[in-house]
Amino acid sequence: MNKLSAYIKNKYFSRNVHADFLFMFAKNEGKELLGKKYINLWILLGILTLTFLTVGFANGSLDYLQKKMSDPFVNWVSISIPYGRSNDIPEIQRTVQFDKNKDKFGIKSVSGYYGLIIRFADYNSKNTYFSNGRSISSNNPLLSQVLGNKNLIKGRKQFSENEIGIIVTEDLLTKLNYDDKNPYIYMELTLDSITSLKVPLPIISIVKELPGLYEFAFTPYFYYQRIGKSASNPFRIDNLTKSRLKIFIADKNISEDKADEDIRNYFVNSNFNSLKPMFNTKTDTSKIINGVTTTITFFPYPDEQELNEIFTDLCNSKQCKQFDIYRDYQFRFNNVYDSNEFHYLSIHFEELSKIRAFRSYMVDNFDLDIDM
Repeated sequence: MNKLSAYIKNKYFSRNVHADFLFMFAKNEGKELLGKKYINLWILLGILTLTFLTVGFANGSLDYLQKKMSDPFVNWVSISIPYGRSNDIPEIQRTVQFDKNKDKFGIKSVSGYYGLIIRFADYNSKNTYFSNGRSISSNNPLLSQVLGNKNLIKGRKQFSENEIGIIVTEDLLTKLNYDDKNPYIYMELTLDSITSLKVPLPIISIVKELPGLYEFAFTPYFYYQRIGKSASNPFRIDNLTKSRLKIFIADKNISEDKADEDIRNYFVNSNFNSLKPMFNTKTDTSKIINGVTTTITFFPYPDEQELNEIFTDLCNSKQCKQFDIYRDYQFRFNNVYDSNEFHYLSIHFEELSKIRAFRSYMVDNFDLDIDM
């Protein structure tokens, strides 16, 4: 009798059953249960693994559903307006906002917005990234949700209707290698098949997310400035008269007097003082980082190459090298007139239970479907 059978006999089995028999029984039956080359064991392990994965995915799905149901934007639903039907928008808005429809479907508000794709520059490389954004008016109730305490990471909680800066998601900045210390994000503006410009856009606020999986938001005013195709497009900085150098010092502790004094001292001791610079320095709280903006006007006018030389030399000077300095641009914006040629309508519901009924109503009356 070997040691194993002796151990089994002494520890676990009755004296009426021979230990050798039990050992052989367990050995032979174990082989049958495990299968050839342990195939049954592997099948059992596979089933158990699949079971645990299924339970894990189910719990994850429930967590995801709970998160989406508690999403502050879940009650906003979008309706895409087909090309050529923008003239129908005022009538659709008027009809949907009838008191009987608002009560029937639990509608709180109806607003329009524009969609826009912008190509942004990566902060650390020459790569670019196409990002999808939407407009939000300054009086839209959605704005209070976007810039609310639970969603706002950094920046302002409001903006004006003529704002040219944009709201960005944290995810967009991460993709492009920016951080929350960058007051600008750079828009790539194509001039021709081989030439493009990097245009600095002020970052108003950084948020966790935007409704509709958009990555940035802007005012309707920005939209109309950006879509200009002609040479009058204000973002075509190559066409601006090169008479001014506009710089932003990102430092919330610096005073107007200190910035103005140091910049003036730089020009007194530089070769560019012959351009007769004139200075206008103001505190700037329009970006995610407070600071000071100085606009320097020259006469005679320097060209773009000379302005770049002035800016580079200013940044490296002993008077200003301690500052975090960015070059901004003096855009010349066009007049904008009210328009209802929106790309989408946004419907704000009190609750989700009546959305499907409203969907049927929109299909039957306007041949428009909503984004579910």
